[in-house]
Amino acid sequence: MKIFRPYWRESLGICIVVFGSPTIFFLRDTLKLGGGSVFSAAFLVLGMALMISPSFLAKMYKPNTTLMKLGLSFLLLSLFYYFFYNPWAENRNYDPVKEFAYLTIIFFFLFLLVNLPNQISETLLMMIALATFVGSVALIVSLFLNPNYVLGQRATVYFGDGEEGGNPHVYAKNGFAQFVSALLILKNKKILIKIFAVFSAFISIVVIIITQTRAILLSLILVIIIFLYFNLTKKQVKETIKSVFTIRNVSIFFVLVFSVYYYLANYTFFFQILTNYTDRFTGTFTNALFTILGNKPESVTNVVEDPSAAQRVLNWTLFKNYWEGQPERLIFGLGFRYGYLDIPVLEAFLDCGILGFILFGGFNFIAAKECYLAMRNKYSDLTTFLAYYYVSFFIGIFSAGRPFDTPYWLLFALLIRFMGIKYWKTEYLNNLKQS
Repeated sequence: MKIFRPYWRESLGICIVVFGSPTIFFLRDTLKLGGGSVFSAAFLVLGMALMISPSFLAKMYKPNTTLMKLGLSFLLLSLFYYFFYNPWAENRNYDPVKEFAYLTIIFFFLFLLVNLPNQISETLLMMIALATFVGSVALIVSLFLNPNYVLGQRATVYFGDGEEGGNPHVYAKNGFAQFVSALLILKNKKILIKIFAVFSAFISIVVIIITQTRAILLSLILVIIIFLYFNLTKKQVKETIKSVFTIRNVSIFFVLVFSVYYYLANYTFFFQILTNYTDRFTGTFTNALFTILGNKPESVTNVVEDPSAAQRVLNWTLFKNYWEGQPERLIFGLGFRYGYLDIPVLEAFLDCGILGFILFGGFNFIAAKECYLAMRNKYSDLTTFLAYYYVSFFIGIFSAGRPFDTPYWLLFALLIRFMGIKYWKTEYLNNLKQS
C-alpha cells in the first residue's frame, strides 16, 4: 500500500473535497491565510481540478446503478423544489447563489468520480489516512495556539481568539474517519505504516473525546463492535480468552489498574481532566435521554434539559402536528428547506413529500445493505472504509443535519461510485475460487 502509486493526485483531490474542511478551517481561521467562504471555495475547486485524470471523458466507469438512480432522483427533485417550490427564498438569510452552488458541487463531484478507475482504491485509502491525520493535528495545534482554550471545553478551530464560532462536529467526523482508516491500514506489513496507524488511531480517539460529540462516540463504539464481529473467529475469541484470563495476567491487570488510579488520584490535574470528560459524556447522554423521554426517575438527580434533544422533540412534534392535522400537505411536502427538523430522514418527508421520503429513505436503506455486505465480505480496502465510515452518517440521518447537506452527499457520491459495484464482487469471487 504505497502512498505514491498511480492516481495519488486524484486521491488527494478527493480528500481535499471530502475530508479537507478541518485543514481548510485551520489555515483560514487559525493561521489567517484566507478570508471567508471564498478561501474554502478555492480549495474545493483545487480538489476537483486534481481529480481530473488523464483519461477524463475518454472512459467512464459504471457505478452502483440502484444508488445512482435513487440519489440522482432525490437531487433532481431537490433542484426542482429549489426552483419552483421554495418558501426558504423568503427568508432574509437565503442566499440563492450559495444554495445552487451546493447542489452543483454535488453533481459535479459525482461526475468526476465516474471518470476515475476502480484501481484508485488502495491509494485513496492511504491518502484518506494522511488527510484525516493532518486535520486532527491541525485541531490540536490550534488549541495550543488559542490562549483562551480550557481543557474540558468542546474542542474546535474557533473563528476568533475567544470561544465563539467553530464546529466541533467537523473535527469529530474527521477523527472518526481517521480512526477507521488507521484501523484498516494497520494490517499493512510495513513497520512504519503500522506505527503510523497506531499513533493515528490514538490521536483520533483523543480528538473524538475532546470534541464531545455524542453521535460520533456512539458510532465509534458501534464500529469497534462490528469490526470485531466480522474479523474475529470463534476460535480466536476462545484462544484470546484462555490466554488473557490466567491468574498471572489478571493479577498484573489489577496491579496496573490500581497503579494508574493511584497515580492519577495523586496528580489531581490529570485525574480532574479525565473526571470532567467522563462526567460531561455521561451527563450529556443522560440529559438527552431524559429530555427525549420527557420524564426521569426520582432517584436520578442533576439532570437538566438538553437543548439539542429538546429541539428535536419540538421538531418531531411539528412533524407530528402536520401528520395528524394536515396530512394532505405532506403528500408533496412543504417546500425546499421549509423546516429545520435536524432529522434528515423526516425533513426529506416534510420538505419534499412522500416521493422525497421514499427516495432519500430508499437510498440509505440500499446503502446500509451494501455497507453491511462490504463489512462482511471485505471486497476492498476502500469499500470497507466507506462501509464503516457510513455508520456515523446512518446515525446522522436520524439525529443531525438536513437531507440536502453537502457533507452527506459527498459521502453518498462515493458510495454511488464505489459501493457494491460488479468490479469488487467479481474480484472477491475470483479470490474465493483461488483460495
